[in-house]
Amino acid sequence: MTARQAEYGEEHLRRLRLMRAMLTVGGMSVAQARGVLAVADDPAFGRHERLGIALCRLSPQVTAPGRRDPQHELWTAVHAELRALLDELGWRIYDEAPALNTLTRAVVAPAAGPPLRTIT
Repeated sequence: MTARQAEYGEEHLRRLRLMRAMLTVGGMSVAQARGVLAVADDPAFGRHERLGIALCRLSPQVTAPGRRDPQHELWTAVHAELRALLDELGWRIYDEAPALNTLTRAVVAPAAGPPLRTIT
């Protein structure tokens, strides 16, 4: 083996494949992917927490409408209803989880009807 060659084990190759998937398929930045790997390597987190953190990094950041937004009340009601359903199912999820906000947006959007403002 020369100075420009290296030998990698299967574990290292799996990690490189995971990194490539996070960057290409997941659309993460290098810093985000590095953060996910740091959590994956931390024995303080269980499997469920590791998956949750990775999902939070992958999910688009959907935020609730502000209090003055006409959709605020609908969003709040739907969010609470979805949260209660997930609790009944025994899912561990926190209120600001990106996946929960994405699900809330998916339910609220058709219920809200046409956009409140149109750009002409």
